[in-house]
Amino acid sequence: MEIRTYRGGDDPAIIAAWNRACPTDPITPGVWVRRVLTDANFDPAGLWLAWDHHRVASMVLGVRRRIPLFGTDLEETGWVTVFFTDPDYRGHHLSEQLFEAVEATMRRWGRRRIQFSPYVPHYFLPGLDSSTYPAAASVLRRRGYRVFDTVVAMDKDLVGYQIPDDIRRFEMARQAEGFVVEPIRLEYLYPLLEFVHTVFKADWGRAVREAVAGGIAERVWIVRQGPDIIGFALFGGYDGVGERFGPFGIHPDFRGLGLGKWLLHRVMAQMRAEGLHHAWFLWTEEEEPAGYLYRKAGFVVTRRFDLWEKTLTDLPSMPARENTRRDQG
Repeated sequence: MEIRTYRGGDDPAIIAAWNRACPTDPITPGVWVRRVLTDANFDPAGLWLAWDHHRVASMVLGVRRRIPLFGTDLEETGWVTVFFTDPDYRGHHLSEQLFEAVEATMRRWGRRRIQFSPYVPHYFLPGLDSSTYPAAASVLRRRGYRVFDTVVAMDKDLVGYQIPDDIRRFEMARQAEGFVVEPIRLEYLYPLLEFVHTVFKADWGRAVREAVAGGIAERVWIVRQGPDIIGFALFGGYDGVGERFGPFGIHPDFRGLGLGKWLLHRVMAQMRAEGLHHAWFLWTEEEEPAGYLYRKAGFVVTRRFDLWEKTLTDLPSMPARENTRRDQG
């Protein structure tokens, strides 16, 4: 069994092994290119593979931020965004050998903490679906990782959806107070970007920019009072998948007034008007206000993901140019 880092041309074998190992979450070459090869932070030194002749037996993909997501923040965390072992090779502890190599690489990169896997913007899943992949959870536990959060994915069937009467009555009352929910207009675009960067996350600002630049401004909605933006929501902003809802947020000072509920229903009505049959998103906190809001709007939990982390200070260093070694596996 040859263990080494990524080389150009490995891609078809990686994708084939991935889809054998993770049939619940398969990928295409296009997804691989978007999420890995064209990621500005991708470094072949972080992608470790176990090979059996011309077949990938196992893979662990580690990444650290080399290009700031916003400003000058490079963060001190490293991430594992995906790992797997082909079913034909399980039981030989290949993932654990690759984790050892990736963790040593992270330490050489100056990272002292590694997480699986809330890396933005190019994560595949927000964490590990431990019910679907119990063996993977066992690997993480044996390597000393601990769960630091659990989030949920949720879906809503939009077939036959109509804005409820109580939302329409709420809308009329709030409009009388000067609140407006509408698709983004040009004069509010820059204020929206400033609002998102200031109040929320840099990745959410990126999602808004890319949605507008990609020609789907009608899928970006805001709630405002006069010229002041209070909240926003969009759909179709990730990989062009129209049914994927989010990001979505209301300024903390205006939460609890029902504005998020109003905005959510208006956006779902727009999604239905475009002929979409479902609305879904990958993660939120189930027992937080957002989770309650989604459930009241008819969303149901479809998956749970555990987020894991480990401190790396106890790991030995690794030769900077090591690319290949052979282990019995």
